[in-house]
Amino acid sequence: MLLVLLGVSSLLLSSPNALIFIQSLGVLYLCYLGYNSFLSVRQKTNLLKEITDSREINPAKPHWRKFYLRGFVMNATNPKVLLFFIAILPQFLDVTRQDIGIAWQTVILGLLSVLATFICFSGVALFAGVLSKHLSHSVIASNAINIFSGSVFFGLATYLVLDFILI
Repeated sequence: MLLVLLGVSSLLLSSPNALIFIQSLGVLYLCYLGYNSFLSVRQKTNLLKEITDSREINPAKPHWRKFYLRGFVMNATNPKVLLFFIAILPQFLDVTRQDIGIAWQTVILGLLSVLATFICFSGVALFAGVLSKHLSHSVIASNAINIFSGSVFFGLATYLVLDFILI
Protein backbone atom coordinates (compact mmCIF):
# COMPACT_ATOMS: atom_id res chain seq x y z
CA MET A 1 0.00 0.00 0.00
CA LEU A 2 2.86 2.33 0.80
CA LEU A 3 4.28 1.71 -2.66
CA VAL A 4 0.95 2.79 -4.21
CA LEU A 5 1.10 6.03 -2.20
CA LEU A 6 4.65 6.66 -3.32
CA GLY A 7 3.70 6.32 -6.96
CA VAL A 8 5.56 3.10 -7.63
CA SER A 9 2.39 1.60 -9.04
CA SER A 10 2.18 4.39 -11.64
CA LEU A 11 5.80 3.73 -12.56
CA LEU A 12 5.07 0.02 -12.99
CA LEU A 13 2.08 0.74 -15.20
CA SER A 14 3.99 3.19 -17.36
CA SER A 15 7.23 1.23 -17.61
CA PRO A 16 7.11 -2.43 -18.68
CA ASN A 17 10.81 -2.76 -17.83
CA ALA A 18 10.16 -1.79 -14.20
CA LEU A 19 7.39 -4.39 -13.98
CA ILE A 20 9.68 -7.03 -15.49
CA PHE A 21 12.39 -6.09 -12.97
CA ILE A 22 9.97 -6.44 -10.01
CA GLN A 23 8.71 -9.77 -11.38
CA SER A 24 12.30 -10.98 -11.79
CA LEU A 25 13.03 -10.08 -8.18
CA GLY A 26 9.94 -12.02 -7.16
CA VAL A 27 11.03 -15.09 -9.14
CA LEU A 28 14.52 -14.96 -7.64
CA TYR A 29 13.11 -14.60 -4.14
CA LEU A 30 10.75 -17.56 -4.64
CA CYS A 31 13.72 -19.65 -5.83
CA TYR A 32 15.68 -18.54 -2.75
CA LEU A 33 12.81 -19.60 -0.46
CA GLY A 34 12.48 -22.94 -2.26
CA TYR A 35 16.21 -23.57 -2.00
CA ASN A 36 16.15 -22.77 1.72
CA SER A 37 13.23 -25.16 2.24
CA PHE A 38 15.13 -28.00 0.59
CA LEU A 39 18.32 -27.01 2.42
CA SER A 40 16.44 -27.20 5.71
CA VAL A 41 15.58 -30.86 5.00
CA ARG A 42 19.26 -31.65 4.45
CA GLN A 43 20.31 -29.79 7.60
CA LYS A 44 17.74 -31.66 9.70
CA THR A 45 18.87 -34.98 8.22
CA ASN A 46 22.50 -34.16 9.03
CA LEU A 47 21.49 -33.08 12.53
CA LEU A 48 19.76 -36.41 13.08
CA LYS A 49 22.92 -38.24 12.06
CA GLU A 50 24.97 -36.23 14.57
CA ILE A 51 22.58 -36.75 17.48
CA THR A 52 22.78 -40.28 18.78
CA ASP A 53 22.44 -39.96 22.55
CA SER A 54 19.68 -37.39 22.80
CA ARG A 55 16.08 -38.11 21.82
CA GLU A 56 14.93 -34.49 21.98
CA ILE A 57 15.81 -32.05 19.25
CA ASN A 58 15.44 -28.33 19.98
CA PRO A 59 16.54 -26.36 16.94
CA ALA A 60 16.92 -22.62 17.36
CA LYS A 61 13.75 -20.82 16.35
CA PRO A 62 14.09 -17.89 13.94
CA HIS A 63 13.26 -14.44 15.28
CA TRP A 64 9.88 -12.95 14.35
CA ARG A 65 11.66 -10.18 12.40
CA LYS A 66 12.93 -12.76 9.91
CA PHE A 67 9.37 -13.86 9.17
CA TYR A 68 8.16 -10.27 8.97
CA LEU A 69 10.92 -9.37 6.53
CA ARG A 70 10.16 -12.47 4.44
CA GLY A 71 6.48 -11.49 4.19
CA PHE A 72 7.32 -7.89 3.37
CA VAL A 73 9.71 -8.86 0.58
CA MET A 74 7.19 -11.31 -0.87
CA ASN A 75 4.48 -8.65 -0.95
CA ALA A 76 6.79 -5.89 -2.17
CA THR A 77 8.00 -8.00 -5.11
CA ASN A 78 4.49 -9.11 -6.05
CA PRO A 79 3.21 -6.69 -8.70
CA LYS A 80 -0.26 -8.23 -8.48
CA VAL A 81 -0.71 -6.63 -5.05
CA LEU A 82 0.08 -3.20 -6.51
CA LEU A 83 -2.18 -3.79 -9.49
CA PHE A 84 -4.96 -4.94 -7.15
CA PHE A 85 -4.78 -1.69 -5.20
CA ILE A 86 -4.67 0.34 -8.41
CA ALA A 87 -7.82 -1.40 -9.63
CA ILE A 88 -9.79 -1.40 -6.36
CA LEU A 89 -8.74 1.68 -4.41
CA PRO A 90 -10.04 4.46 -6.72
CA GLN A 91 -13.62 3.15 -6.42
CA PHE A 92 -13.63 4.04 -2.73
CA LEU A 93 -12.15 7.52 -3.01
CA ASP A 94 -14.57 10.43 -2.88
CA VAL A 95 -13.19 13.39 -4.82
CA THR A 96 -16.12 15.60 -3.78
CA ARG A 97 -15.18 15.59 -0.11
CA GLN A 98 -13.34 18.79 0.70
CA ASP A 99 -12.74 18.02 4.39
CA ILE A 100 -10.60 14.97 3.68
CA GLY A 101 -8.33 15.09 0.65
CA ILE A 102 -7.57 12.20 -1.67
CA ALA A 103 -4.20 11.61 -0.01
CA TRP A 104 -5.76 11.23 3.45
CA GLN A 105 -8.50 9.01 2.10
CA THR A 106 -5.84 6.81 0.52
CA VAL A 107 -3.91 6.68 3.80
CA ILE A 108 -7.05 5.79 5.78
CA LEU A 109 -8.06 3.06 3.32
CA GLY A 110 -4.49 1.77 3.28
CA LEU A 111 -4.41 1.59 7.08
CA LEU A 112 -7.77 -0.20 7.11
CA SER A 113 -6.37 -2.67 4.60
CA VAL A 114 -3.29 -3.18 6.75
CA LEU A 115 -5.50 -3.70 9.84
CA ALA A 116 -7.71 -6.25 8.07
CA THR A 117 -4.66 -8.06 6.72
CA PHE A 118 -3.06 -8.03 10.18
CA ILE A 119 -6.18 -9.55 11.74
CA CYS A 120 -6.45 -12.28 9.09
CA PHE A 121 -2.75 -13.12 9.10
CA SER A 122 -2.66 -13.11 12.91
CA GLY A 123 -5.39 -15.74 12.94
CA VAL A 124 -3.46 -17.83 10.43
CA ALA A 125 -0.26 -17.38 12.47
CA LEU A 126 -1.96 -18.43 15.71
CA PHE A 127 -3.39 -21.52 14.04
CA ALA A 128 -0.01 -22.31 12.50
CA GLY A 129 1.65 -21.87 15.90
CA VAL A 130 -0.70 -24.37 17.52
CA LEU A 131 -0.27 -26.78 14.63
CA SER A 132 3.51 -26.41 14.67
CA LYS A 133 3.66 -27.44 18.32
CA HIS A 134 2.20 -30.78 17.30
CA LEU A 135 4.27 -31.19 14.15
CA SER A 136 7.59 -29.88 15.46
CA HIS A 137 8.35 -33.12 17.28
CA SER A 138 8.10 -35.13 14.08
CA VAL A 139 11.14 -34.88 11.83
CA ILE A 140 9.30 -36.78 9.10
CA ALA A 141 6.39 -34.30 9.15
CA SER A 142 8.79 -31.37 9.24
CA ASN A 143 10.75 -32.70 6.26
CA ALA A 144 7.55 -33.38 4.33
CA ILE A 145 6.34 -29.82 4.95
CA ASN A 146 9.70 -28.37 3.88
CA ILE A 147 9.77 -30.49 0.71
CA PHE A 148 6.18 -29.51 -0.09
CA SER A 149 6.76 -25.79 0.53
CA GLY A 150 10.02 -25.84 -1.44
CA SER A 151 8.21 -27.48 -4.33
CA VAL A 152 5.44 -24.88 -4.15
CA PHE A 153 7.97 -22.01 -4.18
CA PHE A 154 9.81 -23.47 -7.18
CA GLY A 155 6.49 -24.21 -8.88
CA LEU A 156 5.34 -20.62 -8.43
CA ALA A 157 8.66 -19.31 -9.74
CA THR A 158 8.37 -21.60 -12.77
CA TYR A 159 4.80 -20.46 -13.36
CA LEU A 160 5.86 -16.79 -13.25
CA VAL A 161 8.71 -17.40 -15.69
CA LEU A 162 6.48 -19.34 -18.09
CA ASP A 163 3.77 -16.70 -17.74
CA PHE A 164 6.31 -14.03 -18.63
CA ILE A 165 7.69 -15.99 -21.58
CA LEU A 166 4.32 -16.97 -23.04
CA ILE A 167 2.76 -13.51 -22.80
